[in-house]
Amino acid sequence: MKKTLFVSLILLLLPLMASADDKGKCGKEVTYHFSTAMGTLTIEGKGAMSDFKYKPKELKHRIDVRSDAPWGKYHDEIKSVVIKEGVTSIGEYAFYYCDNLVSVTIPNSVTSIGSCAFWNCHKYHPQQRYLHRRFCF
Repeated sequence: MKKTLFVSLILLLLPLMASADDKGKCGKEVTYHFSTAMGTLTIEGKGAMSDFKYKPKELKHRIDVRSDAPWGKYHDEIKSVVIKEGVTSIGEYAFYYCDNLVSVTIPNSVTSIGSCAFWNCHKYHPQQRYLHRRFCF
């Protein structure tokens, strides 16, 4: 009886654990919020986003390719990025290898995009093809 109750409780809590959100800082006055349920990363605040670095990490059968951005552990879960008005820059390697990224909202307040910010985001194809070389799409 106890075992059945325990298994039932785990099954009830599993969706809640799987959809835990993550949030934190990604600049002096810029924060992020990642909704695991929606696959949406929201960046908001005032000023510049931090720059990040490419950090390859060897795993057992492959090399893990992500940046050291705080949402890097979700790089394969991020489907959309929404940057809110007030953020003035997108950091280097910010969305590096976000393989499933299909939508990015960039407000007019963003005046610079760091090098390789969207490197290898294979499903994201912005209309501005002139950005290709500078921002490593």
